[in-house]
Amino acid sequence: MEIDLTINIILLTSSYPSSSDLVNQSFMTDLVESLSKRKIRFFVICPHQLSLPYREEKNNITIIRFPYWFTSSGQKLGGAGGIVPSMSRSLLAIIQIIPFCICQFITTMRTIKKENIDLIHSHWIIPQGIVGIAVRMITGIPHVISIHGTDIHLIHSYRIFYPLMNIITHYSEYISTNSSHTYRLLIDTISKKNVKSCIIPMGIYPEKFLRKCSTISDKEKNILFVGRLIAWKGVYNLIRAMKLVITTVDNVHLTIIGNGPERAQLIQFTKDLGISSQIQFCDNIGKRQLLMRYKNADLFVLPSIIVNKQTEGLGVVLLEAMASGVPVIGSNIGGIPDIIKDEINGLLVPAGDPQALADAIIRILKNPDLAERFRKAGLETVRERFSWDVITDQFVEVYQEILKESHHE
Repeated sequence: MEIDLTINIILLTSSYPSSSDLVNQSFMTDLVESLSKRKIRFFVICPHQLSLPYREEKNNITIIRFPYWFTSSGQKLGGAGGIVPSMSRSLLAIIQIIPFCICQFITTMRTIKKENIDLIHSHWIIPQGIVGIAVRMITGIPHVISIHGTDIHLIHSYRIFYPLMNIITHYSEYISTNSSHTYRLLIDTISKKNVKSCIIPMGIYPEKFLRKCSTISDKEKNILFVGRLIAWKGVYNLIRAMKLVITTVDNVHLTIIGNGPERAQLIQFTKDLGISSQIQFCDNIGKRQLLMRYKNADLFVLPSIIVNKQTEGLGVVLLEAMASGVPVIGSNIGGIPDIIKDEINGLLVPAGDPQALADAIIRILKNPDLAERFRKAGLETVRERFSWDVITDQFVEVYQEILKESHHE
């Protein structure tokens, strides 16, 4: 789907890697680059990070990074994990929310004065949604907000934020959520139920992932987890499940890729259970290395749980595993069921149940025909529902609808 005329969009986000940084490319960079090929020019306004340039130009994308603190090294927001995790780690990060919003607002207004902006697209409610509606109130430029999970979980947990969510909803022409789970949370927090909204997940480029043609080996069976090592990822339960799996399946290994506050405790936990020889911990790795890890995996597991009302908004790593031809298991919570259809393209298990998780792992590892069926169905799921081509079409439709209505007013 193409847009007839080139349109200019300001995209507000909490972080954006350098255009030359191929290792830390994210769903945000993939989304912007995919949309920029559809006659859309993007001005990405995001916080400055140490060692990154304040401005970059790449094809139809201009990246503008604003400082929001006295020194670059003192800026605590916009780092790994996003705004909300940064605030939970640092009191200074909480204090910096106000100058962050002010500086992003000023940078956005300056960009609007210089460029002919047609639309503002905010990603995450806090703080980008606040900045976006402030600009919308002053300029009248249509505003779209995309909700990714952590933001709406926080607001849903504290009713004091509900009036803020209603204001943001009132001054947004459209709201997208990344899963049916986050959509339900949105509806719970707003009084206006007929708001223009839709579910548009984040996706992947299936062609970038290696196709897995081999079946499960009788010699060695490799299980993979990729994600931040935080409480609601449920890695403790995966390790408990491994203790059970090892008693039934020979020569099985688990690789845990990621960093986070629970890493040291998780390593110690595997030692306490006496299974450290079967579990390998790896730091965050580059895309090429990650692709090889997916290729060598026989099974991917995302054992997320609910902690302080936080859980998985969608689970893009599941899509990466599926695109690599790896059978998947996930918890039956959050946005995971939007990806995994139980017994069709993978298995869903009750959250926080190590025995049920172990049973599912054993079932797939001992049944190559089932693993092959899930592998084929997973590839089809990614291509038909979660490729960037499909998702980009959905966002283009939203943009076209908004701009058509704004021109008629």
